[in-house]
Amino acid sequence: MELSKPERLILSHQYKILEKLYPEEEAVYKQSRKIVEDGYTLNYDEISNHIYDELTINECKEVLDILDMHSALFHSVQELPDEQKVSISFHGFDGNNETDYMAYTRFYIDELQRYSELTEIAQSKDFNSHYPTLRRYRLMLNEWNQCADKNNLTREEIERIWNVRVE
Repeated sequence: MELSKPERLILSHQYKILEKLYPEEEAVYKQSRKIVEDGYTLNYDEISNHIYDELTINECKEVLDILDMHSALFHSVQELPDEQKVSISFHGFDGNNETDYMAYTRFYIDELQRYSELTEIAQSKDFNSHYPTLRRYRLMLNEWNQCADKNNLTREEIERIWNVRVE
């Protein structure tokens, strides 16, 4: 990350204000101000590590497609007779390699309160799978998109989507 002198000046002033507003966190803001004022570019990431990279519109849509698919799987399983029910879950995304996808999922489910049914089948309440899932989800989406009625899946369709294997 690069910051111009005017950007650094603005950040420096903001950190001074934050030091006064939040005295319990004064040391953190003072350190951040020192990094910005002195231009320690190696440490800029320390002051912005809570800011995620942007997701493109296509990446956002892909997350929503994945959530839609898992929602359709969930509701379709619910509609099956008890003797035909199959077990599915939502693993989320890898917190280390798919962080932005995981964060967007959290935003949609926790903040916007959409796809709340996925919390019932979530492997982790923070939607961190701790291993890459995106490649498998993309293969699952391919299968799901071939279904005639994507929101009313048969048991065979559910199993075909769910049992996709990454090679």
